[in-house]
Amino acid sequence: MKYITKPLSLALVLLMLVSLFTFAPITANAKRSGDFEYEFSEDGTAILTDYFGDVTVLKIPMEIDGHFVGGISYDVLDKCKYASIESDHTGFRSIDGNLYDDLGTRLIKYATGKSDTHFTVPNHVTEVGLRAFYYCYNLTSVTIPNSVYVIEKDAFSGCSYLTSITIPGSVRSIGWGAFDNCKSLEKVYYLGSEDDWNNIDIEYENDYLKRATIYYNATEPTTPSETTEPTTEVTMDVEDARNGLRTCLCSYSAIIDEVEYFGFYYENYYEFKQAYNEAMQIAYHDDDATAEELLTARKNLENARNNLVKTDHNPYESTPASTETTEPTTEETENTEPTETTKETEPTETVPQPTETEPQPTVTEPTECVHANTTTTGKKSATYFDKGNTGNKVCADCGEVIETGKSVAKKVLKTPKVTIKGAKNSIKVTYKKVKDATGFLVTYKLGKKTYNKKFTLSKKELKKASVKKTISVKKSGTYKVSVRAFVTSGKKTAYSLPSTKLEKVK
Repeated sequence: MKYITKPLSLALVLLMLVSLFTFAPITANAKRSGDFEYEFSEDGTAILTDYFGDVTVLKIPMEIDGHFVGGISYDVLDKCKYASIESDHTGFRSIDGNLYDDLGTRLIKYATGKSDTHFTVPNHVTEVGLRAFYYCYNLTSVTIPNSVYVIEKDAFSGCSYLTSITIPGSVRSIGWGAFDNCKSLEKVYYLGSEDDWNNIDIEYENDYLKRATIYYNATEPTTPSETTEPTTEVTMDVEDARNGLRTCLCSYSAIIDEVEYFGFYYENYYEFKQAYNEAMQIAYHDDDATAEELLTARKNLENARNNLVKTDHNPYESTPASTETTEPTTEETENTEPTETTKETEPTETVPQPTETEPQPTVTEPTECVHANTTTTGKKSATYFDKGNTGNKVCADCGEVIETGKSVAKKVLKTPKVTIKGAKNSIKVTYKKVKDATGFLVTYKLGKKTYNKKFTLSKKELKKASVKKTISVKKSGTYKVSVRAFVTSGKKTAYSLPSTKLEKVK
């Protein structure tokens, strides 16, 4: 789980992974208050962990059940339905429906559900935060102002429709995977020189950014939306379409919970549930689905979602109620029996027969299934390369999905503990073993040039607590050295976060 914390001092701290949290762990007991789910940290503050509301505007509270809100999970912020994110919390600021820190200097979250195709980051922003534009499908171009100096990890990850971006010369670092899966990115308008660009610390998993055409010393396009015609029909592939559909499924699962666990009512719910189940099937179980089929399933799901109307009663109980109103009519005919002849009473004896054959209650029998026998389908363990899923809890008798499976984050390798020393014409690295890692990658940078040295550990080395390696270098100077552990499976490789140090080589 990833989330943003807001300690009592109101200084915003962005934390990346559960294993890297710097404060007390969160308890496992989730509580429900209104549309929010939350948990407690050991300092007594509440962490918002999920949101079940059906509105398109998310409003962040200052307190929940009398407890100060000290953190927000990205499970809350990453839903695809929000057209606006508002805040009653003094530690955050909402500007034009997007979420910033209290000073407005850090863009925390662009509302994913906005329909705009272009966005200009305000010039009071200095940092584009972690997952700020995560899976924003509608954006085709973004302009970043000269006030920004860092674009953080996963900032634009999954923006498959993004075709151009304007990056200022003030940017000094671009985080890991900031432009991962930005497969339509064609143009980068860089407001600095080529030398300045080469001095930016661009971390791994930014291949699409590096492959784009870079216009050095460029001026910002006056009409970005015209100069960046989307090429989604060409660039959208199955992986992107599937991830987008799964993101919406995760977002809309809250509606299923509202109905099946908390007793809320919606008109057109069964149509929505059918579209939801069809989308679940194709997203998680149809490996042969095409990108077009996945996009169609997403469109059908969104249309079904838009047709939902919340009510205060069960709209599907109206039919049984109408059958009850027919019963008094038979009683009225019975009341007239004393005034009629015995001959007329004979047909009345046949009247109860239709009422006895009214098997309408049997129509509702499937909905009265007690779900005594259940099974789990679609369960998938998370790996270092793919997300997992807890699997759907399904009634074995009626086939109804009782509990929708939740996505399980990818496993993450621990950052390695290393000792780095500069020597004459060499860099010496002592790498301490990381669980499951099959090797480590050393990246060393001097000036504009970056070098990589990859070490795959032998069976003998994997048994050792630490491994020493020496890398020969030709030039003297101060090198920026980073070491990442990695694990491989087939053609896939997953890396840890780096251990970095500046070291002088003679």
